[in-house]
Amino acid sequence: TANRLPELRRCLDSFASSAVPVEEVVVADDSSHAASVEALCSQYDFVRYVRGPRRGLWANRNTAVRASRGEWLSFLDDDGLLGADFVPTAHKLLASVGPRTILTGDIDEPGRGRIRPTNLSFLGFFGKPPTHRLK
Repeated sequence: TANRLPELRRCLDSFASSAVPVEEVVVADDSSHAASVEALCSQYDFVRYVRGPRRGLWANRNTAVRASRGEWLSFLDDDGLLGADFVPTAHKLLASVGPRTILTGDIDEPGRGRIRPTNLSFLGFFGKPPTHRLK
């Protein structure tokens, strides 16, 4: 997260509404008002708060990965919402794949339409939609 407290609250509320409880949510905070974000995160027993490096999105995500204790990781930005059936659906899919597997797909975003995975540039910026497979 970075300076989007209302969005983060909605995101964390969506985790709290999951049909199957989540094991862990790591919030890596790159915002300029850390105390507010940490106070919000303390309201959820499944959230672990870590201070981000304030060097951009990918450095912040790497901070979250290092702080994670889970076997499987799923990334959701602070402006996203976890679907109520995401966790049970993910458990079923993960039971059928091996280690070092990446699952990806389209996201249906109410009011924003369909969001598709994209290839990243060398510097980690979102690029054009893939024509045949992600790289």
